[in-house]
Amino acid sequence: MGVLKVHVHKGLKAYFVSKGRKWVVEEGEQTHQFSNVNEVVRKFPQLLEVNAIIMACERKKTAKLKAVLPEIKAKKPEPVLTKTVSCYYCSGKGDIFDGVLCPNCKGQGIFEVNTRGIG
Repeated sequence: MGVLKVHVHKGLKAYFVSKGRKWVVEEGEQTHQFSNVNEVVRKFPQLLEVNAIIMACERKKTAKLKAVLPEIKAKKPEPVLTKTVSCYYCSGKGDIFDGVLCPNCKGQGIFEVNTRGIG
């Protein structure tokens, strides 16, 4: 486990314990545990004078804003390109043998292909 960074300010000791992800504030003999930095600041507003706690609050605030307001990018619709090709299965004749229609082009000998798939 790493070394704890203890922030001492006006008789309070505040630090973050990564195991259990808790903020701990020691006030004299009393120990208070909090699940996030916002609860720490609500209970002990004087800790907002510590730079590390200010930065933790700002990171929490920006993370919430990004979760609430995701970037919306407008997509331009791509043009659909089409092309008529001869059937590769029947070689453009429309039938396979002796009047049996080609199952690929349904007897037409050609079909349309576009950028979205076979039309």
